Amino acid sequence: MNISTNPDTEFTRNKKKQIKKNNGYCPNSPKTEDWKCPCKEFRERTTSGWCGEGLYYVDMEDNSNE
Repeated sequence: MNISTNPDTEFTRNKKKQIKKNNGYCPNSPKTEDWKCPCKEFRERTTSGWCGEGLYYVDMEDNSNE
């Protein structure tokens, strides 16, 4: 498993600013621990894919860090 950020540096920078401004919670989401970035849905993924904000990508088939 490998987690990476969006390669679009401007998008990533802006999204991280939004999350920081929102006290670490995903923008436009309820302020509960389930939505603390990266959100629970992303942390519990079992397949490769992007988080809902498009900031993080998890590659479940990349075993280079194991």
